[in-house]
This record gives sequence, C-alpha cells and structure tokens, in this order.
Amino acid sequence: MGMARIFRRFVMAVVVVGAGGIAASHPDAIKAFYEDIYPSDPAKREALDLCFMHDHKFNRLDPSQREVCYGSMLLPRGELSSAPAPADRPNVNLVDLQRAAAQGSMPHNDIRRAK
Repeated sequence: MGMARIFRRFVMAVVVVGAGGIAASHPDAIKAFYEDIYPSDPAKREALDLCFMHDHKFNRLDPSQREVCYGSMLLPRGELSSAPAPADRPNVNLVDLQRAAAQGSMPHNDIRRAK
C-alpha cells in the first residue's frame, strides 16, 4: 500500500514538472490562450460572463463558442453612441444609487442597519 502511494506521488510530480516545462518553453502560446479565455477588453469579458449566465453549459475554452458569444452579445462600435436615449428614463442621481447599492438588501427596520 505504501508503494502505491509513492508511485502516485512520483507520477504526479512528473506530470507537474512536465506541464511546467511545456509552459516555460511556450510562454507566448500560454499567454495568448489565457488572453482568449480571460480577455483584457472589458466588452469581451462582459460578453463571456453574460453568455455563461445565460447558458451554464457555455464553454469559454471552445473558440467557436466564444466567437458565437461575441457575435450575439457584442454590439457594433457605433451602435451605442447612435442609439437614442429612452424617453421614459427618469433623471437619476448617481450618488443616491451608489448609496442604495451600498446599503444592500437589508430591511429598513432591521436593528443591525446603521444609519
């Protein structure tokens, strides 16, 4: 029983060292893969998060699924600025919105609530 445990640890060490060696010898490929999965572009990052929220079977490791996600979630560049503002949108006070968000969902009559 002790030999099996030693053998498993040895195999695991060989796998970890091998993976580290491969990663060290191809840093650009690893960085590009990571950038594809977790993009630095905020719009792409939000699109991937939204795709996962809509479908929990969404696989961000699959390039074809990422492209479908970007196609369905990302708006063309000029579309945000050219879209008219909704007329029924009331004037909002950002300070009040931030304060309300910071208060959370605790009931107003809760004793733990600090004013």
